Amino acid sequence: MADDPPGADRPLDAPTAGDEDVAMADDSLGCNEDDARAAALALPETTERPCYGTPGFYVRGKLFARVWDGEDGVLVLRCADLETKELLLAAEPPICFTTPHYDGHPHVLLRLAAVGRAELAEHLEDAWRTRAPKRVLAAFDAPTPARPPA
Repeated sequence: MADDPPGADRPLDAPTAGDEDVAMADDSLGCNEDDARAAALALPETTERPCYGTPGFYVRGKLFARVWDGEDGVLVLRCADLETKELLLAAEPPICFTTPHYDGHPHVLLRLAAVGRAELAEHLEDAWRTRAPKRVLAAFDAPTPARPPA
């Protein structure tokens, strides 16, 4: 064993760092509530607290997403406006949907199992941006050595 090369204890088909399969496996479809929680709480100044009996995600006290109580594996996401809502509903019908309860409100319902982690993070960031204060957005969008300008 001491003479084995690094990684010899790994299964032969296991991806290694640098393999393209690693990124693909990490973003496979089929997210869940834990993925949503991790992506939401990764956004600056986001907190979690109950909302209508389910986990809700807030930026500086303003709700931008919550787990929907009408069906397992679905999030309620805030949209910038009704036009954005309609665009999402038209462009991504297997992923985004609505119910009559949300008619006239800038919210869509998102099926977690129909998205990968990267797409989920994008949807949550978009929702977060609709509620985040200007200063929080400015700090988030500011270029850093690790992140180029948006």
